[in-house]
Amino acid sequence: MKRIALGILLFLSTMSLHAQLSPWEPMNRGLLHTLVYTIEIDPVDSLRMYCGTDYGNLYTSTDGGFNWSLITEGIPTTYSNERVTALFLDKNNTNELYAGFGGRQSADNLFRSSNRGQLWTAIVTPEDWKYRGVLHVLKTGTSPSRLVCGLGHAYGIFVSSDEGKSWEHRLTQQGIQVIAAHPANPHLLFAGSAAFHAMHRSTDGGLNWSGVQSGLPDPTQSGVRAITFSPSDPATIYAGVTGTGRGLYRSTDAGQHWSRLNEVSEISEIAVYPDDERVLYISAIGTGVWRSRDGGATWVRASEGLPTGNIMRVRIAPGYPVRVFALTLDHAIFRMVDEEL
Repeated sequence: MKRIALGILLFLSTMSLHAQLSPWEPMNRGLLHTLVYTIEIDPVDSLRMYCGTDYGNLYTSTDGGFNWSLITEGIPTTYSNERVTALFLDKNNTNELYAGFGGRQSADNLFRSSNRGQLWTAIVTPEDWKYRGVLHVLKTGTSPSRLVCGLGHAYGIFVSSDEGKSWEHRLTQQGIQVIAAHPANPHLLFAGSAAFHAMHRSTDGGLNWSGVQSGLPDPTQSGVRAITFSPSDPATIYAGVTGTGRGLYRSTDAGQHWSRLNEVSEISEIAVYPDDERVLYISAIGTGVWRSRDGGATWVRASEGLPTGNIMRVRIAPGYPVRVFALTLDHAIFRMVDEEL
């Protein structure tokens, strides 16, 4: 019955889109603010989604993004001065969520929920995280599992092997913009920073890191803002490089060597369609959403109907029809159904 209901809702959502003059439609009902930083989509139930916005607000949707409701129980009211800059949904336990805050004033910038965001509990973090901000968080599938947090303001990566009771500073002098874990090998992680060794690689679940440069531009003049593993071939990794040598890069040997696929500037996220990995979407600050249907050989703009070119995230929801979500920096969330897939 659940599968039938899901199919009906997805069909109705597609019919709704056909009535739109634009391929993109806003998905903002219930959101109090239009500056949305991050989004997560449940891999098991793709109608269930989460997002984080400015003013410290977290939301959930159970109908594929048409309606959103606040889930801030346990978040102190003082966090209305913060912004939710990181979200992580544990793919092995989709009841478990982690939220990272921007760190404007507060010291404990990391929260956990074990019941899909209905109640949040603060994770005590080092005092010097104050003002730093958690820009990315993930939980590894290693044994024991580890929390890996990337902080801004050149503060690097912190790792906890005991659910946040204690933290180790494992990478310094880097402003971490993204961390990604290999889908089949939880010990293999990649992280992108604003400068210096812009791409970092760990083979032990985040404890130790080294620079990765073969085929990538000069790290003192460039940064890495987005990293995505191929869902079916995790040896293939995509990276969005900013600055000198900007564009989308790909590695087919688990990050040992890289080659450039395009020269799009300010790439903010990369999405790979899991049922046909020739189909790629990227978002960029300034130029919107781009799409390739031939594995990255050619690219077209896919931004017609979006109110801005400043796109922070692009995600493909699991299932059919193929729904693509774009997070704008100033007009919240938009959705498009890719009817060619």
